[in-house]
Amino acid sequence: MRKLKIGFALGGGGARGLAHIGVLRILRQNGIKPDIITGTSMGALIGAMYASGISIDEIENRCTAFIYTDIYRKLGFNNTPEETSKGLFQKLLDKMKQKIMFYLSDVKIAFMNKNAVDAMIAHFLPDADFADLKIPFKCVAVDITRGKEIVIDKGLVRPAVASSMAIPGILPPVTQGDGVFVDGGVLQMVPSKALKNAGCDFVIGIDVSSKISVVSAKELSSAFQISQRASDIAYAMLTEMQSGYADYILAPAVGGVKWYEMKRIREVILAGENEMMKKIPELKKRIKAMKWKTFFRRIFSF
Repeated sequence: MRKLKIGFALGGGGARGLAHIGVLRILRQNGIKPDIITGTSMGALIGAMYASGISIDEIENRCTAFIYTDIYRKLGFNNTPEETSKGLFQKLLDKMKQKIMFYLSDVKIAFMNKNAVDAMIAHFLPDADFADLKIPFKCVAVDITRGKEIVIDKGLVRPAVASSMAIPGILPPVTQGDGVFVDGGVLQMVPSKALKNAGCDFVIGIDVSSKISVVSAKELSSAFQISQRASDIAYAMLTEMQSGYADYILAPAVGGVKWYEMKRIREVILAGENEMMKKIPELKKRIKAMKWKTFFRRIFSF
């Protein structure tokens, strides 16, 4: 009889995606292991590391060490303005930075340098082929020339992950053949659909996206803020619609973490651990129920 096929769908969310480390740690401690992994953006990076056989502790060590590298400094995460506790002078500086960003967006393909992004991914991942991975892995990107999602599971892992992580306008897109690939979160923030298409019986989706909260009119005082808010709402609605592809959705409490706040790594990992520990009893019951539900189907599967 074929065993129950379990898949982990690791979602995108920048620094919030570090919560995947905590979730994976608790799942492994409880004997819940994936037969296949999919990842979007940061979920693609963490998923690829896990699928390549790197231990959870080593994944955490590499992420922590990254904050102190020249690569991290060159990427400019520390230069991203905070959105809380701003004085008048800081708000003026932010408006100036926004104008500079709009100017640069017309003359540059991305704000971050391709060489620095490649070096970042090389810091985390071995130079491996998908066929070399210990666990089957797929990452999701979007081909903006055709306007459709692309599930990558062949060839070299590093450029595939770079494609999935290419936040439009922030990280450079990856060109392969006649396609131009960007962040998979544009269409699949939590790539559960890709797992169902791969024949998974039970899909665990890990959603680390920011949730939509009520904001005041004063917080929507510029074209940049309004555009960003509209984009956030669209992403949230799309994620909610796609949650139906997962049999179990886990959402660690990391909504207050900005996508670039890598230095909050310990806090974010702990949020993933805490959420997973709370949900483990329920998750085990759901997996057991699915085993019974699919029993006869799996008997006759070859």
